[in-house]
Amino acid sequence: PWAGAWLGRTALVGTMGVAWLGTSTSSDGVVRRSHRGVLRPGLDLRYALMPRSESTPLPWLVLGAAGSIPFARDRSNAYTDEEQAQADQATLVERARLGGLGARVGAGVEVRITGGLSLGAEAAIEGYTSLSFRSDGPFALRKFQNFLDNQLPASVFRAKGILWFNESERRHVFHLAGKRFSIDDSDWVGARKNQLVIIGRDLDHNLLREQLQACVAKDAGKGFA
Repeated sequence: PWAGAWLGRTALVGTMGVAWLGTSTSSDGVVRRSHRGVLRPGLDLRYALMPRSESTPLPWLVLGAAGSIPFARDRSNAYTDEEQAQADQATLVERARLGGLGARVGAGVEVRITGGLSLGAEAAIEGYTSLSFRSDGPFALRKFQNFLDNQLPASVFRAKGILWFNESERRHVFHLAGKRFSIDDSDWVGARKNQLVIIGRDLDHNLLREQLQACVAKDAGKGFA
């Protein structure tokens, strides 16, 4: 749905969308519930290609911005503390993959039904993508730092994940927004692995995967690589 107002041939319109997928299973007293989804608010500037009319469909062009506010959860009454921690790690990465902010350009058409009420449709191309990376081997700290300093594209505006470094026994939660990042550490629960999601515009997925794979330590367990 959208709501807004025309002023001559231009209009400022707010939009809202939602996508949700949930599952629930129950067997022999074991219940598991999981869901994934996004709330998608947006703001568009529209330009009409012809004067507005009561009876004629109105085509228009659109330029706007949209965000994706993610939610993800996985719960079961049969999970051990370790299994629940692993599920929480997975949903943390999933939320990072689903979330994002980007621009869009497209076109649409609407028909005035009555008064200020119109019915229409829109098709738009959004300019951001997300990349997921996982590895069962630890990163070499110096190599990952070089990736952040010298290889990470300027078009990346968000990254998030769980990091495992060859030089550390700790679990590291990584957050990046723009050029700033933070790393918080905690104890590992469950299998150690790297899980990282990168979100940006016009990303070269193959190159980024190669660069991240090159950060994996070749001599895991031997300290600095």
